[in-house]
Amino acid sequence: MSVIQDTNIHTVSGTVWEDAQYKAFPEGSATPTTYRFKLRIGSRKLYRRGNDLRSRMTWFNVKFEVPADGFPYYRDKLKKDARILVSGEQLVDEDDGPAGRRYWHFIRATTINVLVEASVTADAALQEPAPEAQQPVQQAPVKTERQQRMPPPPRQSAQGPEQQLKPSTPSFADAKDDAATKNRQKDMPEDAFETHFTARNW
Repeated sequence: MSVIQDTNIHTVSGTVWEDAQYKAFPEGSATPTTYRFKLRIGSRKLYRRGNDLRSRMTWFNVKFEVPADGFPYYRDKLKKDARILVSGEQLVDEDDGPAGRRYWHFIRATTINVLVEASVTADAALQEPAPEAQQPVQQAPVKTERQQRMPPPPRQSAQGPEQQLKPSTPSFADAKDDAATKNRQKDMPEDAFETHFTARNW
């Protein structure tokens, strides 16, 4: 019967929350042989909901152990705001306390790669665009009353002899229309333009 071994390997990239903590082993030894590190990283993911672009931060606890000769490298590189790539196995810690037993998930890293060092990340965040040199504002010379240009006088229209309009002579058609209008107005009742509603019993 063959034994099936499942794969429990997780690869996560993120930003170090604070400087990594470490402890030397054997404890109290003047010449420790190994160092155990623990740190926390935040992995940010951007996603879109409708027209809004949002971000979600997921936190991972990371633990690993290195020999004494590798201690200086990780001590100097795993600083706050450094971006790292972690690969390892996900495990669970148990802690018995006053509130009962608690479980903590963490990644026991087998590989850690530093993507962006903390100093570079911090310098990029602190750099601000240099203020542009302000050019002196040139003020327009103030014009005196003599230099101010007066508006030109209004142009006078050419004046000629006044012409009186002669009233037009009414034509035969105008007289006919006037008579028809008078006849229609004579035959119309006084309340012709009022609206009448007849009440009906439905």
